[in-house]
Amino acid sequence: MLLQGKRVIVTGGVTGIGRATVLACAREGASVVSFSTAAPDRNRVVRLLDEVEAMGAGRARHLQVDISDQARVDAAVDEAADWMGGLDGLVNSAATQTFKPADQFTREDLLADLAVNTFGTVYTNQAAYRHMKDHGGSIVNVTSYVAIGGQDNLAGYGLAKGAVNGWSHVIAREWGKRLIRVNLMAPVVESTGFRAYYEHLSPEGKLQSDQRRAETIALGGKLGSTGDAGNVNAFLISDLSKYMTGQIFYVDGGVSFSRRRGARPAGDQTIIHYLSDIADCPKTPADDHGEATAAHQAGCGRRHAIWRFLRTAAAQALGRRR
Repeated sequence: MLLQGKRVIVTGGVTGIGRATVLACAREGASVVSFSTAAPDRNRVVRLLDEVEAMGAGRARHLQVDISDQARVDAAVDEAADWMGGLDGLVNSAATQTFKPADQFTREDLLADLAVNTFGTVYTNQAAYRHMKDHGGSIVNVTSYVAIGGQDNLAGYGLAKGAVNGWSHVIAREWGKRLIRVNLMAPVVESTGFRAYYEHLSPEGKLQSDQRRAETIALGGKLGSTGDAGNVNAFLISDLSKYMTGQIFYVDGGVSFSRRRGARPAGDQTIIHYLSDIADCPKTPADDHGEATAAHQAGCGRRHAIWRFLRTAAAQALGRRR
């Protein structure tokens, strides 16, 4: 089995992508501890643990953890590692979202989105690092297209996940010296977060959302399942990905491919216009006879030469992007 003997923590582990990740890891032989704010006796927790047990492969346990509480995270990671006999992998899937127009976000709204999505990621990553630093391991932080391509009414979530992206790239460099891999997974699947967002839309908004997915998702125009994302997370925890770090893995049915192949953004032409602007010489200084000075003419010539070089290079780069 792919994860035989691996010891893994999954945050947000009883719903959506987190639940699918727990099942994927357990199916491949891992010991898994799920973190969420759900109490251990909640039906969804009991069902998850029963399903893992029925597989007869890995094993699972659940801990009630609010990952925005650093002290609780530290204690829970220590408890999980003690139960499993160490820690090899962390999948950080827990998330919260605030829905409202960007101009209406308050400080409290932003802090609420940052608390779990950003600070929760930092706290779990730091706690996992302490258990991985002597033998290596793999961390997968779930990101979002909201932080990459934007989405109406989710400015706080986009801000929080954008911070997660930056944090993950930095620690991938720093912790790579300890053989700790850090990757991001960007899903376009029917997750808990997507369902909450979709239900928030008006009937017209839902229709537009359906049309947008049909146009941008190359594989059938429909969302993937949480299992698709969970399987990729299990792969990234496994040794099959041991030479991969600092990457964003898109589980999106081809959305990122469609974005690259689609119309070039208006900003591309702005590059050309900007390069044209730098070639415009300032008003020509003249000598007493009204003629341009030789020094100014030489300087202007150099500006034009630089402009021609940069314009050609920019045009070639944009041509390659088509």
